[in-house]
Amino acid sequence: MQANAFAQNTPDKVAVVDATKGQDFTYGQLLADAAALKKVILEELGLTEVGNLEERRIAFLTPNGYDYVVTQWAVWAAGGVTVPL
Repeated sequence: MQANAFAQNTPDKVAVVDATKGQDFTYGQLLADAAALKKVILEELGLTEVGNLEERRIAFLTPNGYDYVVTQWAVWAAGGVTVPL
C-alpha cells in the first residue's frame, strides 16, 4: 500500500514519535502538515500554477524528528527530490 493511501486509511494511527518534542504525531497530522508545507514551497518558488517541482532538488537542514519527516514528505508530494543536509 502506498504511504499516502495508508495515511488516509489510518489517519489516527501514530506515524512519528518525536522524542525531542515529547510528542506523538498521527498520519492525519503528517498529511495535513506536509500538504501545508508543499503549498508554501510551491508558492515561494513561484510554481503554484505548475503545481510541481519537476524533480528539482530541494536541500533542507532540519533536526531528526517530526519536522524532518514533514519536510521530506512535502518535497516528495510536490514532485521534488530531497537533499537533507
